[in-house]
Amino acid sequence: MSNHSSDFPESDGSLAEFIRAGVLKDRLGATGKFPAGKLDKTDEGGIRFAIATNPTTRKVIINFGTPVVWMGMDKEQAIALGESLITRAKELPDG
Repeated sequence: MSNHSSDFPESDGSLAEFIRAGVLKDRLGATGKFPAGKLDKTDEGGIRFAIATNPTTRKVIINFGTPVVWMGMDKEQAIALGESLITRAKELPDG
């Protein structure tokens, strides 16, 4: 990753704006559940996150709703995450 921030970019009408405005705040972050069982002693459970774009800065933004050290997923989830990132990236203007 090239940059990170605790602040979201200026409004652009995208999902990032809803996240920044707090619309999705209560829907992101730790779930407190362990859908695949506890993977190891550091596993803190499931997490809900959102993927958005900011066409002004030409960035794909992933908001976890909380600090995250690591994230585990099965093969299908990893493929879905990759496809989602590619889909969002393709929405951005070139340049």
